[in-house]
Amino acid sequence: MSYDYLDDLFGKARGQRTTRFSDVEAKAVGLIRRWAEGNIDEDAFAEGFRGVQQEFSGLLGDTIDEDTPLWLLQFISNRFIRWHQFHQLKRRVESDPSVLSDEGMRRNYAAICRMGIDEEFMDACRLCLRELGAEG
Repeated sequence: MSYDYLDDLFGKARGQRTTRFSDVEAKAVGLIRRWAEGNIDEDAFAEGFRGVQQEFSGLLGDTIDEDTPLWLLQFISNRFIRWHQFHQLKRRVESDPSVLSDEGMRRNYAAICRMGIDEEFMDACRLCLRELGAEG
């Protein structure tokens, strides 16, 4: 058995073939496109993509095979989860600024905000859309 598909991050070898992931992959691309184009807010995107994450995880199980959209696996693991945690932190601080009650916590939060997480995430979204041929 060949494992060449492990080098095919964006599934070029899969072509237009329908797989068990096709529907969830289409949902992911649609949400990413709406996010990148500014047609959906952070909360709606986060909620929608959490649904994609859960559906994808259910389909994935314990097996990565030639049908697995590796781009989505890596996007969720390396980009979305980090962005989502940052999004949750921002929402928490916005709803209750007292969580930054001491100077150390304020410095840490400011340092996290300077990490460019939103920008990196948007760059990853645009890269996925470009590589998948799904730019608007």
